[in-house]
Amino acid sequence: MSVSCPKCGQGNQDSARFCARCHFPLRFVCPACAHVQRQGGVCETCGVDFVKYGLAQVSQMKLQSERAIAGTKKRSEVVRTIILAIGTGGLSLLKYLRPRR
Repeated sequence: MSVSCPKCGQGNQDSARFCARCHFPLRFVCPACAHVQRQGGVCETCGVDFVKYGLAQVSQMKLQSERAIAGTKKRSEVVRTIILAIGTGGLSLLKYLRPRR
């Protein structure tokens, strides 16, 4: 059985994932439920929009990255304060005793 490419019209084997001529995807896998289908965009099974799902994943990864960076900055500040306190004999810790406005 042969499947024609929607982009260039090339005949491809039914098991092919990409067109042999233009490399256009012939099968799309839903990122949410892993359903394999012939057209992209919206999953035929669960109704997930591929683009919106991808953007949500990228947004979540960005948030996790920002949290990791903030945690690293906080830890490095603590280490810097400890090293500075040791180097100055504790005088650098006096700034924490001052009343804040």
